[in-house]
Amino acid sequence: MAHAPTLPYWKGFDVGIEMQRCVDCAQAVFPPRSMCPHCHSDAFAPATASRGVIEETTLQTGSPPILFGSIRTDLGPIVVAEIVGEGGAPGTEITLVSTNKRQTGGLIAVVPQPSIKE
Repeated sequence: MAHAPTLPYWKGFDVGIEMQRCVDCAQAVFPPRSMCPHCHSDAFAPATASRGVIEETTLQTGSPPILFGSIRTDLGPIVVAEIVGEGGAPGTEITLVSTNKRQTGGLIAVVPQPSIKE
């Protein structure tokens, strides 16, 4: 569940994935935090990851089966997402979207929005 300090990062979630970029060391951080895990700074600027590369996949069996993947985003952090569309193999470049954009077509990685607690 997302909390009030991270709320701005989840509200604009439908176009890529909103992340934080540390102002001091320039490393991207996801999920949002109050302190950079790389340099311990508390100064962040917003950044959006819109593409990624599939690193690993796993298939959840059932009806219907669901393909999940570890996606290294274009900003660096890895996210776990549902892969929708044909051709979701490791090494494939993929577009990152939130759950309300599934109808875009093509190969996409759906990163779910967390429930928001204000």
